[in-house]
Amino acid sequence: TLAVAGGQQRRPDQRRKPEQTLHAAAARYLSSILIPPCLYTTVPIGGGVTIRGAILRGLGTIKGWPDIQIVHDGRLFLVELKSAKGRLSPAQKMVHTALLAAGCKVAVVRSLDELDAVLRDWVIPLRGQLLGTGAIQRGTP
Repeated sequence: TLAVAGGQQRRPDQRRKPEQTLHAAAARYLSSILIPPCLYTTVPIGGGVTIRGAILRGLGTIKGWPDIQIVHDGRLFLVELKSAKGRLSPAQKMVHTALLAAGCKVAVVRSLDELDAVLRDWVIPLRGQLLGTGAIQRGTP
């Protein structure tokens, strides 16, 4: 079945999901650029249905928690991914404020370039340099 959006036909599973696309690209980037023992994980908890959200909250998930967690040198760094037009929800604003008060580093990024800049600002060692094409050049500071 084809859906019509903006005058173009496309399959329902081909809807544009810019944050999901950025999330996948960020995961690939972090897997390539972080130097062990630095670790990261993602928590893709947003965008679910009401039942899924209730289940996750019942398991202790905090609404508004950032998408990516990075552990380096015993510290927790958190990254919220947003599309170019995406805005933080009230829950995300509250959680980010609480995390900052707890001594964590928190950033909102909208591109791999911004993610790269944040990691360098946080002085997290990286094994290369992000190029404008999205590729990583190894062996540069």
